[in-house]
Amino acid sequence: AGYLDPADQPYLAEVEHRVAAAGLADRFRYHGAPDRAGKMAILRSFDLFCLPTLLPESKGLPVLEAWAGGAPAVLPSHGVFVELIGDTGGGMLHEPENAASLAEAIAAMIRDPVRAMECGRRGQTAILERYTNSIAAARTIEWYHETLEAHALSR
Repeated sequence: AGYLDPADQPYLAEVEHRVAAAGLADRFRYHGAPDRAGKMAILRSFDLFCLPTLLPESKGLPVLEAWAGGAPAVLPSHGVFVELIGDTGGGMLHEPENAASLAEAIAAMIRDPVRAMECGRRGQTAILERYTNSIAAARTIEWYHETLEAHALSR
């Protein structure tokens, strides 16, 4: 789900073709660009969220959104994901660009649904307690004050 730039439509068509060729067409559906309520419904329906990016992410917004819905995450051990998993315990990491490592991490979550549920709960708790907009704004303001104070002292 989400915005699909017209330039990315050939990629979606390729993915749909590959999924169909694997006999999984009935298990894949692009949901379009849902509104907020629709997006939250999709996120709450996940048993597991996986984002096997090739490039290190600097923000991880999709992970935060999945955790808001209570889904545990399986993420590559690069970029912000290492910090997010370390801070929240909301999932597990896999070796980047390693399909076997990714498959093992997914299988580990599937084999241990209690662990998966606990990871999802931890991620969701972190979102509610530490990753809200108001907390981010307060931390940003605090950083600006500290930076301005340090700059004034250095004069």
